[in-house]
Amino acid sequence: MGAIKKIVMPLLIVALLAVNTPGRGALAAAPGTRAFAATWERTDKPVADNVVARTWMWGPEAVGIPITEPYAESPGGARVVQYFDKSRMEITHPNAIDDGMWYVTNGLLVVEMVSGRLQTGDNTFEQRSPAHVNVAGDHDDPTGPTYATIGALRGAPSIATGAAVTRRVDRHGTITDDPSMARHNVVAAQRVQAHGIDHQVASPFWAFMNSSGQIQMQHGAAFARLFQNPFYATGLPITDAYWAWVKVGDVYRDVLLQCFERRCLTYTPGHPPEWQVEAGNVGLHYAAWRYGPGWAPLSPTPRRTDGRAMLIGVSGNAFPWEASFDSYARLLRDSNVGHARLELHWHYIQPTPGEWRWSLYDDLVNQYVAQGLAPYGMLAYSVGWASGGGGSNMVLGPPTDLDAWENYVFQTVNRYKDRIHAWEVWNEPDVAMFWNGRDGGDPVYYAEMLRRAYSAVKRADPSAIVLNGGVTGTARGANFLQRLLDQGAAGYLDVIGIHGYISDDGFEHNIYPDLIWPLISQARERAGKPLWVTEVGWNSGCSGNLAACGESEQALRLIRNMTMLFTIGGVEMVSVFQFKDPGNNPHWFGVVTNNAQERQAYTALQTLADRLTGLSYAGRVDRGAGVWALKFTGPERAVYVVWATHGDRVVTLDTHGYPHAFVHQLDGSWSYQLPSAGGIEVLATGTPRIVEVSN
Repeated sequence: MGAIKKIVMPLLIVALLAVNTPGRGALAAAPGTRAFAATWERTDKPVADNVVARTWMWGPEAVGIPITEPYAESPGGARVVQYFDKSRMEITHPNAIDDGMWYVTNGLLVVEMVSGRLQTGDNTFEQRSPAHVNVAGDHDDPTGPTYATIGALRGAPSIATGAAVTRRVDRHGTITDDPSMARHNVVAAQRVQAHGIDHQVASPFWAFMNSSGQIQMQHGAAFARLFQNPFYATGLPITDAYWAWVKVGDVYRDVLLQCFERRCLTYTPGHPPEWQVEAGNVGLHYAAWRYGPGWAPLSPTPRRTDGRAMLIGVSGNAFPWEASFDSYARLLRDSNVGHARLELHWHYIQPTPGEWRWSLYDDLVNQYVAQGLAPYGMLAYSVGWASGGGGSNMVLGPPTDLDAWENYVFQTVNRYKDRIHAWEVWNEPDVAMFWNGRDGGDPVYYAEMLRRAYSAVKRADPSAIVLNGGVTGTARGANFLQRLLDQGAAGYLDVIGIHGYISDDGFEHNIYPDLIWPLISQARERAGKPLWVTEVGWNSGCSGNLAACGESEQALRLIRNMTMLFTIGGVEMVSVFQFKDPGNNPHWFGVVTNNAQERQAYTALQTLADRLTGLSYAGRVDRGAGVWALKFTGPERAVYVVWATHGDRVVTLDTHGYPHAFVHQLDGSWSYQLPSAGGIEVLATGTPRIVEVSN
């Protein structure tokens, strides 16, 4: 059974108790069930859409997500509720027929506050003190009536029908007559006698309760009565109406107020006609009374603060001399990814045999560590003087001087062993570009390079992780791995490294999951090692390899590609290539531009990393052909990444008994769904959705 999160936030509650506050960012939420949404939309969607001007009956948005509160007659002894500025929606009997009116109720909140009797069932209560919270106006008004004041007025005699409303009440409940208030032409319009109630409804309120206007129905907009029953939103009057001297926006003014079972209404003659009648912030007042002054609404899908997403990394290719380096560093930190690959190029570090230059990489390594990332180093490439030639130029082919190679590896690892704990040896050794133009590389020679590097790494740092240079995620790369293992390379590495790129049409067929990735999986299983995908990415431009042709397409392809790679098996981490575009290319593989502007892919990556923090891959959930549903699990929550390859599909996801579900879009937006016994239904489209179920 859930509960509202309690945080000591006195300043927050001050802000929340202001009159008629607009939506409040991260604390605001959408109505959390279909029935809640329909109830809100009827009166408040036209106000939110600026189609009409009138008081909110609920508020611009909900305050926090739905929660459960004890109620004896509800299934399991708890009912689902959601708080709004003006009230609280509740579903007491979820198995009843939804009649569109009384299925969702809004609680006798005013009765509870004025009496101090917190209701926990049809006939069960918890006795507390009445609420010493101002009914109307500013929360810090020292003179206005409180709910405790209203409690003292419940038995006061009513005036006659048609009589002018001229009585005043102060904070102490003292009633006086002020004939001058007759100038406002407010009269007792409707006498209500029922269940021990005998009170008049003041004319402005009775007119409002019976008014018509534009409403929102399931089929569209309509002109109709705001309330099918005039007492639906308010309940019956528990007092007559009284004038009070109230501070509103730091200015004192005369306000007519009347409390009903469910709400309190105010009438302010000086306001524009459409805003003269307003509903008080009963929902916020009640929550503060029920849960205490430190109450804060349960924030929807907060950013994770319990670590970083160690399933995800990036190739961090920003350098201190770049003008936007500080912005890059901030974006790296805020991405919430766990790892950052750093290429420690030999020709920078040791331009001549006797010369060592560390300043560039000292700054970079320290910066990554300061941002909370776990850097892993790539040891590459060769340098002219160690490759049979001369000079300090970078050579993409393998070194001929393996003693010098081994020394470079040892010196580099030894310098950074307290900050870097994983090392990738070379890059794509199966690709001609990185092996002196030889397609397919040379697994035999590379095995010797790997053996020498492994020995050097372990001498410097016995606990360090060594992985082979990521081979391409192709049949050629899988064959390279098998031939590498033939040379005994399983003894020279701790992790298998691959790159996860797929072809431009790779999502349109099953060649990768059905044919290529099983070959990689076989090599991984033969080695008995886990797997890191050290590169995967898409070009944001419209030309070149893996061109997504647009930011939105880059974002959705990246998230699809990244998450589906976990199905290879044994994948511990997937790293995005690359964090930013290089300085001379404004439309490339970066999730950030070369001038530190976030791309849509950055927001998508950040959203995924946030939700996967603390989780591990649990497997693919079968939801039929054409649907990918990948499941990640951890303590007290689970996440699905879901999309469809051809057309839209409605899929059902198991919620494992978790009471809350959030559907995240790649742009960072989200919606709340209340799980049922069968789980939740999600529309799977070509754009991945990240579905989180949690406590």
